[in-house]
Amino acid sequence: MKGHAEMFGITVSGHNCKRIAFGGWAIGGQFTTGVSDSNSLEALETAYHLGIRLIDTAPVYGNGHSEKLIGRFLKSRDRDHVFIATKFGMSWKTTSSGTRTMIRNTSGKALLKEVEGSLRRLRTDYIDLYQVHWPDPVTPVQETMDSLNHLKEQGKIRFVGVSNFSLAGIKEIEGDSPLDAVQGQYNLLSREYEGEFFDYLKEEHTQFLSYGTLAYGLLSGKYQSKEFSSEDWRRRGNSPTNNYFSPGNFEGNIQKANRLGSIAEKIGVTSAQLAIAWTLRHSFIYTLVGAKNSLQVQENAKALSLDLSTDVLRKLDNIFPK
Repeated sequence: MKGHAEMFGITVSGHNCKRIAFGGWAIGGQFTTGVSDSNSLEALETAYHLGIRLIDTAPVYGNGHSEKLIGRFLKSRDRDHVFIATKFGMSWKTTSSGTRTMIRNTSGKALLKEVEGSLRRLRTDYIDLYQVHWPDPVTPVQETMDSLNHLKEQGKIRFVGVSNFSLAGIKEIEGDSPLDAVQGQYNLLSREYEGEFFDYLKEEHTQFLSYGTLAYGLLSGKYQSKEFSSEDWRRRGNSPTNNYFSPGNFEGNIQKANRLGSIAEKIGVTSAQLAIAWTLRHSFIYTLVGAKNSLQVQENAKALSLDLSTDVLRKLDNIFPK
């Protein structure tokens, strides 16, 4: 089934799903601090009652902990009222020196094992959207897609997507196996997808799930210095997806975030709400926003009602050029 503009809406209790999605990375607790299971479950409940029914997660978010929490939340819900997106193809490996590192494996054998683990942790018998987390340079793409199509035939997954793929990689897949959704990092600081990439997705009627919407808190305006705990990856500044917090970049990004805050204050919203609303100006985007508690979910959801003027968009383009 090729992606449809209303794909998520028609699969969630017959109602259109809000285009803000609950990002499950933070509640995994592995890369962030100040996370508690009770607050995470309350955040999921709040999202549900606000009409945020798309939840995105992955096995590597807290070594499965994010999926387990979402499974606990799903236990008391009608399954067809929630759209669950998770991923596969990434796992932790401990080297001989004791260092933990990520490995990529999207082989058919690994995929079939991973999907069973996710189904068990999520306490469900099907996954709405199953996504390749990162490209695997070793496994042939066709092997991965054949296995995914087999899972669709079995009813264990409903839609297929990829995350962190280049446009060339997506086109290679779509030659034989059309995708329903593509996920990638997109925010005011990372606009690389604009242009040819987005044009292709719109032409193919493929949904885009944007992660890193708030640049890991930087665009929320709450950071002025790198005062992070020793366990927080942002203190070191290195990440496989961005260099926002690296020395030489962080200071300039803070200045941009402060200018974002000034615009937000003038129109009576928060920096985070403005940054979220900016991504939602594209109708084919579902923007993933993480939350550690109920209040954050409530504040994020207010972005859905913002209609940004041409003048505000122009000012943001000046601060955050393409």
